[in-house]
Order: sequence, then C-alpha cells, then structure tokens
Amino acid sequence: MTDTPTVRKRQVGRILRELRERAGMTHDDVAGRIEFSTAKISRIESGQNKIVVRDVRDLLDIYGAPDDLRSQVLDLVGQAEGPRYWQPFERHLPKVQRTYLSLESEASLLRGIDMYAFHPLLQTTDYARAVLAADWRGGVDDTRRAQLLALRVARQDLIGRAENPLGVSLFVDESVLRRPIGGVEVLREQLHHVQALVESPHIDIRVVPTKVGLHPGMDGAFTLLHFDEPDMEVGYVQHRDGCLYLQRSRELDELGRRIRTLEALAFPASATAGFIGYLMGEIG
Repeated sequence: MTDTPTVRKRQVGRILRELRERAGMTHDDVAGRIEFSTAKISRIESGQNKIVVRDVRDLLDIYGAPDDLRSQVLDLVGQAEGPRYWQPFERHLPKVQRTYLSLESEASLLRGIDMYAFHPLLQTTDYARAVLAADWRGGVDDTRRAQLLALRVARQDLIGRAENPLGVSLFVDESVLRRPIGGVEVLREQLHHVQALVESPHIDIRVVPTKVGLHPGMDGAFTLLHFDEPDMEVGYVQHRDGCLYLQRSRELDELGRRIRTLEALAFPASATAGFIGYLMGEIG
C-alpha cells in the first residue's frame, strides 16, 4: 500500500462525497464545473489525494455547503495537512514508517501482540536505547540512533496526553518480560514502568504465558489500528525488510481471529501487575 488515507483525509472525503450525492451530482457533473478529472475527484473522496485547501473550497462552493459544515470541513483540512510530532525526525524515517506514525497518531485504539520486546509506546528511555543499540542492521549511526530515541519518547505522548489518549490493548509473550534487554537493571525499571501503565484505564496489557505452547503470535508480531471513522481499520505487520499494511476484509478478519485466540490463552488483564511483581521477585 503506497498511499494510505489518514483519518482526517478520509473524513473530508466522506463529507465531500455525501455533499455531492445530496446535490444529485455525479463525478462527471463535477468535472464539468471545475478543472478536475473524475479520477481526482474519486481520489479526494477516498482520502487518497493530498488535500489542497483551494480544491476543497471549490468543491464546497459547487455543492452549496452550509457555513457551519464548510467551517467543519476546512478545520479537518487543516488538521489533515498540519504539522506532525514526527516531522523533526522525518529525514531519518522511510515513507512507510511515516505513514504508519500518521495512522497511529489518529487512531483511537491500538491492539496487537509483541514477541521480542515491549512495544515502543511502552518502553522506558533506557530500554528503548538498548533496543536501538541492538539493531544490527548497517547504516544506523549514533546520530540517527539518538534521533530515533527522541522520536520514541515523543511518540509516547499518544498514550500520555490528557485529552483523548490512544487506547492500548496489547498482548505480550511471557519471554519478553524475562528478556534482559539492556541488562537486569534496565529490565527491572521497564517492568516497573509497565506495572504503572496498566493502572491507566485506557491501557490494557495481557501476558501470554509460556505454558500455553504455540500461539498466534508465533507467526510474528502485528498491530491492528482502530479509528473513530466508520469502517476504517488498518493492520500493520513489520518484518526485517519493511512492513505490510493490511486493509482487505479477509486480512482484518484474520487478525481479529488471532486476537480472539490470544484472549482465550492470555492471563486476564487484572493479573498483569501481580505477575510482573512475581517476576521481579525472581529477578531479585
């Protein structure tokens, strides 16, 4: 998927489509009134096109949008094309990762499973530094690594902000809680951090115990993003050479099936803090 619509773009597109249909106009009708191709109109309505304020104003004029709705749409345009928290780090990020960060920043709920390390949204600074230091791929120098660490810290505002924080519902393989990334002291601090996070009403972390044997996470970690915009979900699977975005119904259904299986296998969320306390007792 080369160009994923963000939620704001999709909202703008949906409203414009509804206004066009309410006006009884086809794509051809609109194209005859403005210097747009029908393909461009379709891309705008599906959230795939870069939003240009002038274009949106022209379409609102054609559809005779009322003033209050016009203001609402133009506000959404400003949000869709406004600055992102990750833009200071943009030169260190490939386009596919920028796309993911845009989607994650507009999501209402993030679900998934992590198999080898805690999710970046849950990591302490020292733990994140150790994860980045363990990146054995070439081309990651100290400057880029420092920028990526600063990005991870900035990213965590999504779950820490006071207004509309991102909801998190994650499964984590038990091995992650035992793996001393950065050493025992760093792991202990990380476990304390997660223990505190699960007290937040919008954060749900469940441990998949080793004793269950094989489970759906063994096929690889994945993330499923949910949005307030109707009928919009995006699956994300990262691998060594890049990532995959999943939006087809059958793909999303499969991720949903894996999550339901994990729900049946994992400890309840209410047990997470206690289990972490037990593990810290083992660590000493």
